[in-house]
Amino acid sequence: MLNPDVVRQISAIPGDLKPAPGPYESLIAVCKDRCYAMDTARIERELGWQPRLTLAIGSRKTIKWYLESLVWVEHASRGSYREWISLQYNPPIPAGAANR
Repeated sequence: MLNPDVVRQISAIPGDLKPAPGPYESLIAVCKDRCYAMDTARIERELGWQPRLTLAIGSRKTIKWYLESLVWVEHASRGSYREWISLQYNPPIPAGAANR
């Protein structure tokens, strides 16, 4: 499946879950991008891995979660969440610890 097809498929999902005045597909902006491909053949062959969900089902579940978690999305978008992440993964070095 080509990138434009994936984008169109994903853009149709929110309309099913939360109808908008116009089609979500109208929000797609074409830009220069690298070509991305998803081919799971190697991991399936070498490790026996199989996806539990299709791209369509996984995308739908992800979008549904975001639509049901708008408070979290707003919080994460404001910056306070980014500050929390920074503290969790880049904690400040206690005074004097650098000299030990």
